[in-house]
Amino acid sequence: MFHEVDEKLNLNLERYFYEHHFGGTLHPAQSIPNELSEYYFEFDESFGSLNIGGDSVAQIDLLTNKIHCACG
Repeated sequence: MFHEVDEKLNLNLERYFYEHHFGGTLHPAQSIPNELSEYYFEFDESFGSLNIGGDSVAQIDLLTNKIHCACG
């Protein structure tokens, strides 16, 4: 049933390490946003081809749909 894999599957997921994540440890550019729940997605400009103000970090609160963005 299982096929042998000759090559390692490379999804290039290391590009999302640290800068982009769901919940957990927050890495804000300035301070922890008020009213941010523990359910959020955090990302910076290296996520896709965003331009959010130069060395910026943003959080989207998944409970309230509020967005917080700050530049370093």
